[in-house]
Amino acid sequence: MQDEASGDGEVGVLRVTVVCANDLLSADSNGFSDPFAKLYVRGKKRTTRVIYKTLNPEWGQTLEWCGKESHLFMGSLDLKVYDFDYTSFNDFLGDASLDLGELRKSVPRAFQRYLTRPE
Repeated sequence: MQDEASGDGEVGVLRVTVVCANDLLSADSNGFSDPFAKLYVRGKKRTTRVIYKTLNPEWGQTLEWCGKESHLFMGSLDLKVYDFDYTSFNDFLGDASLDLGELRKSVPRAFQRYLTRPE
């Protein structure tokens, strides 16, 4: 993930680029998954697109949250990865978290996090 925050005065933007994932769990009978990620900042959800038939998705997708800078950097960024299913519930593949207090505004940072896999 790459994180960047910017903004003038009180209002700012938190930009998160979900780059990729490696060696995800296989959730489908074809030996692959159809992964997508849900990201949460202060209860506001953003979702990546689904990448079909892979265990190593490359999203390269940037998601944004707008708000008061003092609020954007409180708490954590929570990421949950799922396998998309057409006919049933999506399968949980794992999750990760990042303390937003580690970020400083206007300074792009790259982070790598390992998913906690379901038991």
